[in-house]
Amino acid sequence: MKLIFDWCDSFDEIKTSWREDEQLISIKIAQNECGFAIAKAVLFTKHPGLCAEKRFAKIGIQFADDSVAVLFSGRVISFPAGFGSSSVEIELISEPSNYLQQLCEFREKAMRDYALQNKHTEENYQFDDLFFSDEDLQNPTAFLEGNNKIFYWDMKNGQLSLSDIHHGKNMLEINGGEILQNSLKVRLAREPYKAVTITINAGWLQYESGFVDLMSMIAPRFAHGKINSFTDIRSSLERLCRFQERSGYSLLFKNIKEVIPDGLVGQYPQVSPEFSVGNKKVKFKRFYFAGQLVCGWQYKQKRTEQVCVRVVNGSAENGREKNLNFKLKQLQLPKQFPIWHAYTYYENCDKVIYSGKVYKCNENHASSHQFEKNKWTFLEDVPDALQDDSCCSFFATMRGKNAIKYAIKRAIALINYSQRYIEIDFCVNAEKYILDATIANSVKILDSRFQNGYITGKIIKTEFSADSSHRLLKITVGCQRKAISPNIFKQLSELSIPVSEDKAPILPSDIVRNVEIQNSPEEQLIMLAHSDANDARELKEVLKKHPTKIKLTLHPQNTVREIVTEIKLPNFEINEEKK
Repeated sequence: MKLIFDWCDSFDEIKTSWREDEQLISIKIAQNECGFAIAKAVLFTKHPGLCAEKRFAKIGIQFADDSVAVLFSGRVISFPAGFGSSSVEIELISEPSNYLQQLCEFREKAMRDYALQNKHTEENYQFDDLFFSDEDLQNPTAFLEGNNKIFYWDMKNGQLSLSDIHHGKNMLEINGGEILQNSLKVRLAREPYKAVTITINAGWLQYESGFVDLMSMIAPRFAHGKINSFTDIRSSLERLCRFQERSGYSLLFKNIKEVIPDGLVGQYPQVSPEFSVGNKKVKFKRFYFAGQLVCGWQYKQKRTEQVCVRVVNGSAENGREKNLNFKLKQLQLPKQFPIWHAYTYYENCDKVIYSGKVYKCNENHASSHQFEKNKWTFLEDVPDALQDDSCCSFFATMRGKNAIKYAIKRAIALINYSQRYIEIDFCVNAEKYILDATIANSVKILDSRFQNGYITGKIIKTEFSADSSHRLLKITVGCQRKAISPNIFKQLSELSIPVSEDKAPILPSDIVRNVEIQNSPEEQLIMLAHSDANDARELKEVLKKHPTKIKLTLHPQNTVREIVTEIKLPNFEINEEKK
């Protein structure tokens, strides 16, 4: 096996012929998971000045049949050490020029896959972007933390690749006799996790909207349960309407009229008692009013919801405990379509959200106090984290349940990673394994000293070194107990998530704080009885000066209430997968 060093014009240059530009004295190439390979090469050169000008190089392996395979491609990252002498040392990194583009493409593909898979609620989605900030989305590991996957950069071509943390793409068998004497070292890398406690916090602003018939709130404050007076109070009610609009409430519907109430004889007196004025007897008409004065309102409150679940590794008797705390990005309410409102005019093809679903209007109409499904066509469920403005529980939605599943997958991946708690280092002659022993593969070491005569592990680090007398490959493998890969969707479907569907509704009494009646009919009668009027005209002036007026005190619209809900799920126990 001969090593060839050639300069290149770019990282991506394809070698069709090898020139052996520089003579290699020694080289060391090391690579870890999640990183670029680094090469340190000592070159014998007659033109050291050229080494300072070059930017890219490739290292190849020439076989007995004169064929050459690429071992390493890299970019020079150091000024040649020993510049000016016959030998120089340079350092290269296997970082391709388009690695940022690869990361971007990986991110976009992961997001597309997630959107597609989450739409159909399949099990193998990779991530939930509610867990990540914009900065996290630039990092490929953000899309792998819910899986048993790890990334690395192929040091031959600079391509981003993925491998399982336990099982490589290929399994290499290495006999104990091939391992160099005294090079085998076994050590405990970490203690596996016994349990991971997950806490997920979600927060949003909940908007409760509705309407209240102010007439129905005012009427009980009058005698006989009907709005009545010895003066016409329609003007007072009209001013009340304008007051609501100025206060941030909206007047949705108005229909105020004078009525003659039906009832038992004497139940609703039509006139006042007689008043003696001079030598005359006077009675005054009692006015009754009915109808609707519908006021719309919108009320907002902060909601915080926290879910806590403990994932227990049932296969480990002892071990460490880990806490994972997730604060989801601020949940967004649907923005594409407006919320349906009562007493509103809608035209054909208008789209609204009602009860977590999107509808399209199929005929022009003014909405009543309730949603009429026969006038709307269902289109789809709301495409957002929250179903609608009044959503009282995120974790009760499909997206919320998927967030819990995703967090549990991240905990299981963390437990699985901790299962690689034994690391083994050993050296072999590189002639046989230099091209196959990579971060992408696993190793099965056949040695009688191990239980069952062998042990398997995922390659997590390689270090190749060569000079004029030797070609050595140092391999580090992570060995683990059996992987844990439960069907968490099935298990979670059997869990009862204790989320209350109570929306903490806003009652009319929360909106209408107080109803004040000034100069009620009974007070008007008292004023008339104690009046010193001399004739009927003066008595009428008493009523004119003291008309019945209505005042309302409403709940301030800018008051923000906070509701905190804590959900404790049962322990989620996982075990080694059975084969």
